[in-house]
Amino acid sequence: MGAILILTHALFLPALVVTVADGRGEPIAGAEVVVWGEEYYDRMVTDAEGRARFPDIPPGAHSVAAAAESFVGEEQHDVDVAAGAEVALHFVLETGVPFAGRVVDGEGEPVAEAYVEATAGGTFEGYGETRMRAPYGRTWTGMDGAFRIGGIPEGAVSTLLVRAEGFEEARVAVRAKGGAVRPSPLTIVLSSGGRLLGLVLGPDGKPAAGVAVLVVPAADEDLRRNPHISKWSTAREGVTQAIRGTSGPDGRFAVKNLAFGTAFVALAEAPGFARSVESTVFTLDGAHPDTEVVLALRRAATIVVTLADPEGAPVSEAQVRIGEHMSGYDRDEPDAPGRFRFRDMPPGTHELHVTATGFVARDETVVLREGETREIALALSRGESIEGVLVDEEGEPVPGVTIRAERTVTTSEGWTSQAEAGRAETDEKGRFAIRGLVPGPHVLQLFAKGFILPAGEVKVDAPTRDLKLAGAWLGALLLRLMVPEDADL
Repeated sequence: MGAILILTHALFLPALVVTVADGRGEPIAGAEVVVWGEEYYDRMVTDAEGRARFPDIPPGAHSVAAAAESFVGEEQHDVDVAAGAEVALHFVLETGVPFAGRVVDGEGEPVAEAYVEATAGGTFEGYGETRMRAPYGRTWTGMDGAFRIGGIPEGAVSTLLVRAEGFEEARVAVRAKGGAVRPSPLTIVLSSGGRLLGLVLGPDGKPAAGVAVLVVPAADEDLRRNPHISKWSTAREGVTQAIRGTSGPDGRFAVKNLAFGTAFVALAEAPGFARSVESTVFTLDGAHPDTEVVLALRRAATIVVTLADPEGAPVSEAQVRIGEHMSGYDRDEPDAPGRFRFRDMPPGTHELHVTATGFVARDETVVLREGETREIALALSRGESIEGVLVDEEGEPVPGVTIRAERTVTTSEGWTSQAEAGRAETDEKGRFAIRGLVPGPHVLQLFAKGFILPAGEVKVDAPTRDLKLAGAWLGALLLRLMVPEDADL
């Protein structure tokens, strides 16, 4: 039993087709299929033919799991999905013994959204075994703390690994014997973690009420920069997010159920103020279940970014960002023509990024003092352009295709990557013009209806005029680049 991987060529777009069958080769309808990767997660149920199709998967390595009631779940990792290819993955599931359980806290209250993983092997009532395989199943508890595993093999031992935010990890062994799983009923009790106690002060040094206190793992840099995001674990172990509390009328707070053995930091924030400085890193355990901190809000700074074209007219159709992806501040609607305001900014050094269609992107470094208002006026340059026409093999124009230009950028640490520099859609005559580019080499890629076409890449310098992109752009592996002397564009 297991999975079979087949790689086929597709005309249009990358996709993953998963089929699930039993040991006799009969399709299993209603099986749950989950696919996850570095920045991707999706779940589907198989149809009457045991098939689930996942379009729009970003290229790269992914993991796939299949599970069904009364069957033992299977997984396959490092499934490579490439642009322009279709991957067919076939799972064969063996029959198993299903079972259900419930996760509660020390007071018997249900624990929702706890991650439950039925690992293979363990020791139950003196009987032990080791099996080198993927987990028999993975799931999460509902609001009532209940969960269900599709099945484990008859006679097998499984160790249930249970994790939930704010609780210590639990490991409980079960065994399938005689068509049932013991112990039954199955209740897993999670031990509560520690507490963070403390006081929130305003910039005036007085206790501040109603302030949000956020506690995040010290090892998670994304959450430390932006504690409001939620992150799916690539190992499918649930969501990582800040644990929250609120200060009372006297400015004091208590954040409970912090996992023992995990290093945390805490911070405080409230509208009209800049976020506090982080607390020092702290770790709780059974011998030291509590600790105390003092968090002080800071006076907020403001950044006002004004954009204008070379003639001085305001540019309002722009995207203005301060900071990086997942940890920054975005504005794509101005307060006034060409004027973008960022409030409640913390003091310190910030990176400002401005993009606007038809203009060269701008990057600036801004150093803010606590409580100040900084006015930044930027005159945008129209830059260079790449212009041309897209035709098929017979020379007929191809409308409605997006052409994206990318260029190589180098970070301050010396890393290089491809960044989008601009895009345009071909008109009814196949013509396109990508403007607002800096001089230099660019790579062109083609998209249709949101999917990358298997057309390879075309390298071209900006500025460039009278390009003619031609070839079998549906089903082709490469584009040809031609610049005819008499091109009528």
